[in-house]
Amino acid sequence: REFKNPTVQALGSFYLALRKPFSPIVAFFKTLPQVKELGYYLYSANMPFSVQQYIALTTSVSIIFGLMVFIAVGIFFAIVSQEWIIPLTLMIALPIITGFFAFLFVAIIMFILPKSAAQKRGESVSLELPFALRHMGTELKSGIGLYRALQAIASADYGVLSQEFSQAIAEIEEGTDAQDALRHLALRTQSKSLRTALMHIIRALKTGGNLSEVMSNIAEDVSFELQQKTREFAE
Repeated sequence: REFKNPTVQALGSFYLALRKPFSPIVAFFKTLPQVKELGYYLYSANMPFSVQQYIALTTSVSIIFGLMVFIAVGIFFAIVSQEWIIPLTLMIALPIITGFFAFLFVAIIMFILPKSAAQKRGESVSLELPFALRHMGTELKSGIGLYRALQAIASADYGVLSQEFSQAIAEIEEGTDAQDALRHLALRTQSKSLRTALMHIIRALKTGGNLSEVMSNIAEDVSFELQQKTREFAE
């Protein structure tokens, strides 16, 4: 109920009002294999929900959609029954069955959504990465430190990548070591290219390597990989 989004507020209030009747559904959802990785993908997709909150939202959305389908099918059969004779059992069973399958369908979609969003976020990061790494290399060559270089990327227009770097900077400003903040970023991103680049940066920080050269080399490697993928897709 504390979320600013009015839709989320309404769904949260609906769930909280009927929490006890919904508890068996929530218990069933928690047994699903997708829920085991749900927290990680919510974090990776930058979706501001805990696992419990997301399960509550999924329960509310699924039940509301299932009820809507149940009512729609029931009304449809009520109208059709005026023209044709339809068995009473069929008129009762079909709305229940279709409503139940609608409930399951929406629940499955909701649980798949965080992983899908995280992967799309990773793809967006990979597209911007070569330009951002060259930018960082230029900043580091000019003599500024890594923290300022990270700030430059965060404040630039690199889309999702800038958002991820902003989150890393926020962690550093809260007292997290720079290497740990970069490691957290590597763990949550679905971009393999960014993960590899961050591991190289962390390694260079530990060994005292030339970060600007590391950035340039990684940028070339990432550009080559993207060109290869584009060529393969075109073929």
